[in-house]
Amino acid sequence: MASMTYGGYVLFRKPLIVEDMFLIHRNGLLIEHHTRRLRITVDHDILSGMLTAIMEFTRETFMYGEEGGLKKMDMGERTILLDGGQFVTLALVVRGEELESVSDSMRKLITDIEERYPEIEDWDGTVGAFKGLPDMMGAFVKGTYEKGFWKSGSDKIKTLLNSRQRNNHNHGSKKIGKNDSKDKKNEDKPD
Repeated sequence: MASMTYGGYVLFRKPLIVEDMFLIHRNGLLIEHHTRRLRITVDHDILSGMLTAIMEFTRETFMYGEEGGLKKMDMGERTILLDGGQFVTLALVVRGEELESVSDSMRKLITDIEERYPEIEDWDGTVGAFKGLPDMMGAFVKGTYEKGFWKSGSDKIKTLLNSRQRNNHNHGSKKIGKNDSKDKKNEDKPD
């Protein structure tokens, strides 16, 4: 349990617990569901359709041309957090009070899913079409998910090199070549 001090009092906050996780295609169909509960008490296809209908209703009724959409719904002690990518929406049913870092983590997971499975754009509704997706979602719920963990070693290296090259270009850093480093070593030696 996390705590914080406010006005001399120590306040305790309940840690965030993800009870259910739904990955919904932009067409409203449920792609994947992950739950902590032993017994399933609701039809998940109906629930994902209802969440899609609510999100569309709020977007069409209340947004007035603005970007964004419904991000959170409270239901007693539970909260439904929503975030969408280009092709999918991630819905989390959570309990607890530590919601600050969740939206960034959700965004990273959505980005990874859409990058790992580009065919998700034209998904035909086939159940189990995305191998490895349940593992990604399970790791997220357990708090062990790391962005890009699914990439092979060479893909990770390419991504790292590309980001370093962008950073070097943006900051005007000089790259040191083989000859530059030898000259540098020779400069340090006394004659």
